[in-house]
Amino acid sequence: MFRDKRQKKHSPFFKASILSHFLIITCLSVCQAEEPLSLDLEQCLKIALENNQQILTARENIKNARAIIDENSASAYPELKASADYTRLGNIDEVNFGEQNFSFVPEDNYKLDLNLSQKLYSPKVFEAIKASKTYAKSVDMELEIVRQSIVSLVKESFYKFLLSKELLNIHKESVAQLKRQLDDVKKRFEAGFATDFDVLRAEVQLANAIPDLAKVKYGIEVAKASLSLILGLKHSTQINVVGELIPSHLEITMEEALATALKKRPEFVHMDYTIETLERYAKVAKKEFSPTLRMHGNLSYANDDVEIGQEAEWDYSWSVGVTLDYKIFDGWERRSKVTQALIGVTNAKLDRAQLLNSISLEVKTAYSALTESQELILSQAKNIERAERAYDIARVGNSNGIITELQLLDAQLALTSARVNYSQAVHGFLIARARIEKAMGIAEADFSPEPAG
Repeated sequence: MFRDKRQKKHSPFFKASILSHFLIITCLSVCQAEEPLSLDLEQCLKIALENNQQILTARENIKNARAIIDENSASAYPELKASADYTRLGNIDEVNFGEQNFSFVPEDNYKLDLNLSQKLYSPKVFEAIKASKTYAKSVDMELEIVRQSIVSLVKESFYKFLLSKELLNIHKESVAQLKRQLDDVKKRFEAGFATDFDVLRAEVQLANAIPDLAKVKYGIEVAKASLSLILGLKHSTQINVVGELIPSHLEITMEEALATALKKRPEFVHMDYTIETLERYAKVAKKEFSPTLRMHGNLSYANDDVEIGQEAEWDYSWSVGVTLDYKIFDGWERRSKVTQALIGVTNAKLDRAQLLNSISLEVKTAYSALTESQELILSQAKNIERAERAYDIARVGNSNGIITELQLLDAQLALTSARVNYSQAVHGFLIARARIEKAMGIAEADFSPEPAG
């Protein structure tokens, strides 16, 4: 068999289709290669407080609390009802007068009713309205608690991202230096000024540094995903953080930190509102036996006006009255409700005492971590100065033949470790500061300690 080797000519439609597919692929490639969103700490906090799922849930809870207030308040407002009725009566008794038969009730009955009711005195209702308003205040504080928590989480994730970027730069620089040293050792070996051991040592040192670099690269992706989740961003959104790991000394005593926490922590305010809400609901239960006075009125419009020998006519009637309700006995239901409510108040007060101990421990732990991290930064900063000086001496000495390759590699490794330790110390300080600010209830505010005592 012979194969026709002549080229096939494609139609213009085929060429247009190929071109359109090429354009689509190109557009998708451009979209995927878009620049990441660069964010500083302030921008991250703003985005998180707008998009974080916990924040959104807390805001919905506030709306629900407002709805509860409206529901309880509705009982204190007038209640107006309207109704319409039609009834067809069959087999109506008729009365005979002479040659006429007629009934006192029409076969087709129509009626329109308008009923008005208004509570004039109801202690239970009025106390329930107060309780719902206090409950709404406690829900507002729940939002503040969530905000403080999210701010602290954003700071920690942001600093973790910065640390990962800093470590990546340190390890990249270290790998680059080790490569240069390996090349230099190989040249010296070829010239007869280095040994096989020096070459092997440089190769091993470089090989050991590469896994650390890969680990840091993976850590950046994890930090990026964690921050995106807290910010409430879409999974496909690419982000990058802008900033530096710079420590700033925090002047504060343990007593000032505790005093600030007792005044600023939203959990305390939330617990106080919770206790007040439970106390008001206990009053609601106690007032089950309080009398209720209400006014009622009715306006009816119907075709029930029947006269002898005539068709039914429309007419209206009205009534106004006052009703006093008083519950005499309910099978001890009220007593049970009061007991349950008072137990709830007692438990809430115990929870508040436990909360005080828990927050005090949190402040003390955070303060200790802050103090330790501040001391660690000072020591690591001095260590970097020593390591840099030692490496410079080793590098100069090695070029002059005084320092061996092994000593130079050890100096380079010590410098890398010192830089890593310093960056981690600064990161630890920033995390400790974020945590003590949260512990004091000032995660979103500029630091201003309360005087102790």
